[in-house]
Amino acid sequence: RSYEINIIINFNRPKEFIYRRLAQAILEDILGSDVSSRKRQTVQYNDNFSHTCINTANIESYIEQISASLNKSSQQFENTKNSFFDVLNNSSVSYNNLTNQQQNLEFFSKLVNSYTQLTNDKSSSITKLFKTLDENSFPRWQTNMEMVHINGSDVGGFSCVSFIDCLQSAFDALFFIIQDTPLPQAKSIEQTLTAAKESFLWLGYNENYTFHQAHTILSQVMEILSDLKGLEYWCSDPPQIIEQPPAEVNISIGDTLELSCKASSNLPLKYLWRRNSMLLSSRSNTLSVKNIQRSEGGNYSCSVTSDSGIATSLPTIVNVYYQPILNLSLVNSVETFEGYDNGLNLACDAHSWPPPGWRWFYRATNTDEWTDIVDVDANVLSLDKPKLSDEGWYTCMAYNWIGNVSSEPTYLTVLPASVARIEYSMSIRFTPDFDISLAAGIDFNRSDYKQMVADTIHNSLQLTSTQIQDVELIIEKNFNITISFKLMTPHVQYIAYDSIQEVFSKVGDLVIQLQLDRNNLISLTSEDGGIVMSISGLNFHSVGNSLSISPRVFVCPNGYQVDSSLVICVGCAPGYYGNVLVDQLTDLGNGQFMEEQIPQCLECPIGMYQNDKGEAECKQCPDYYSTADIGASSLEECTALCQPNTYSDTGMEPCTQCPPTHYQTEYGSSEC
Repeated sequence: RSYEINIIINFNRPKEFIYRRLAQAILEDILGSDVSSRKRQTVQYNDNFSHTCINTANIESYIEQISASLNKSSQQFENTKNSFFDVLNNSSVSYNNLTNQQQNLEFFSKLVNSYTQLTNDKSSSITKLFKTLDENSFPRWQTNMEMVHINGSDVGGFSCVSFIDCLQSAFDALFFIIQDTPLPQAKSIEQTLTAAKESFLWLGYNENYTFHQAHTILSQVMEILSDLKGLEYWCSDPPQIIEQPPAEVNISIGDTLELSCKASSNLPLKYLWRRNSMLLSSRSNTLSVKNIQRSEGGNYSCSVTSDSGIATSLPTIVNVYYQPILNLSLVNSVETFEGYDNGLNLACDAHSWPPPGWRWFYRATNTDEWTDIVDVDANVLSLDKPKLSDEGWYTCMAYNWIGNVSSEPTYLTVLPASVARIEYSMSIRFTPDFDISLAAGIDFNRSDYKQMVADTIHNSLQLTSTQIQDVELIIEKNFNITISFKLMTPHVQYIAYDSIQEVFSKVGDLVIQLQLDRNNLISLTSEDGGIVMSISGLNFHSVGNSLSISPRVFVCPNGYQVDSSLVICVGCAPGYYGNVLVDQLTDLGNGQFMEEQIPQCLECPIGMYQNDKGEAECKQCPDYYSTADIGASSLEECTALCQPNTYSDTGMEPCTQCPPTHYQTEYGSSEC
């Protein structure tokens, strides 16, 4: 059969201890805890010392109680014996004539018949003495001890139910304690106890024992207990840290760390060192870490162990000084536009000990000297509402007293910005209300006539903010006139407002008014004569439903594009140009869409570049030069083309001569 048991075993203990623990656990598991009258209490190893110390004291106390009881009975016996001798001195019987067995008092009662010749009063006295001697004899003491143990007891961690059983328990408990003591002196104590085993157990059942013999064996056992206590093992306290390592150590990288701690104990000590709970190699009360690195900083502690327990020192915080190391550097380049409400944050990050301080530097061009940006001592540089003058190179420096490190520089491009205007291109047909002969010789394209037309439409719509610009007149035969113009929001000064949100609000109001004016114009021109105008005294009226309206257009300066808000115009970045309108449909909800045109910047095509911002066109590379890709932002990106009779995969230098029997007459060829 097989059995499964759960038991905690400390394999650092002597093998006899391990065998005994295993055997005991198996027996208790198979037979049950109540089968045997003697059950040794078991404790976990962490509490083993305190329990063993208590058990040793319990055994000693038990032996002292036996000795005290024995002493009392022995003294009473001696007193009675002396009284008996006094009686014998007046009788014809000599004590020396008694046999050894009789002298042991077991058969004192038989002597009564030998004293019948004594007088009645002496006979009565002797009878009483015999009775007293019998009551105080050694066998009677053994009987009394059995009565004391009738309800059971506990000795040294063992339960017992009789005097003899308790003597056995005391011996077993003491034997196990001595056997578990891992000191060389314990072996001789164990041998002494083993030699005294039989004599000790006879205290419980050998009726021929004398009090003197009992005293002798109990003294021997007490001496064994004294020798065991003299080893100062089981009742030793756990180690005590008497010299703590320092609470904090600051050390430079590459130096040697020296730590020490000291403990006191009656038992041999073992030292262990840990860093952040990781066990280190040192096994003495000193720790030396040579050429310390930053990864070796942290919490250090010293643990001291003995057989009786463990003590751990207070932690030592070791700070390893090292110069800053960047773990977040700047990107190569970044763009923003002037006045951007959210500003711009340039961020670096570094780790070091002590923690790093920060400095930021700026230069406008590569040839300028770096200048310190004052009043910035954090790892983030914030530019609120960037200005065009903020454009340039930036770098951060992390430093401490050990050293410093600087990031790769980043180039900040600040693009110019303005407010977009929204416009509609419109045209309306007008027909004359006069004899056309009267119009002969009139120049209708005079600028003052155009202004008159603009004023007429302005007044007809009762415009407040919306403007009319770019008026043109096309004269048809019979003096029918088509008037084209732009209905648009007024120009808004970008720098006149404290925030972009204010700009958004202003432009939003203007766009709403523009839409109202547009719808009003549609209604006004839905019938003939909705608008009447006069040019040089001649009247014209609008033709009903002749109004033509283009898609809504967001207007930016040349070289600009509208940003995602459709409010701010931002200059094209280097490598781009801006003179293209892109069509898009804006969802108005309820299944309605509005056709719009927005300006957008495009990358310079191959063979061209643009090194400035806010430009409407790109620059052409010099003759026989080109770029490898679109979006070139400097003349340096223009590379010489392969000359005739040479070629390359890209058509640009470096080039290879055409092989024999091959030729090429063109520049920039990829084959011959």
